[in-house]
Amino acid sequence: MAKLALYFNNTPIDVFHLDQEVSSIGRGPSNPFIIDSPAIAPAHLNISHLNGEHFIEIFSEQFSTDVNNKRDQNAKLRQGAK
Repeated sequence: MAKLALYFNNTPIDVFHLDQEVSSIGRGPSNPFIIDSPAIAPAHLNISHLNGEHFIEIFSEQFSTDVNNKRDQNAKLRQGAK
């Protein structure tokens, strides 16, 4: 099972197990993965599982999210991605 580790200043904060076809992350209570921080949008991003691969879709440009040191709205996740 794939997992997403959340870090802040190189310190692990939480681990999310990606066992659904689509998993949402955000500050709002409707997300299965909630991050209680003003730096996170209420509906921040989705992680989709398709054909054995995971993809991230970021909903808001107001709240930045870097994947592999790039600020893309959509990105393919790879093992060890940061």
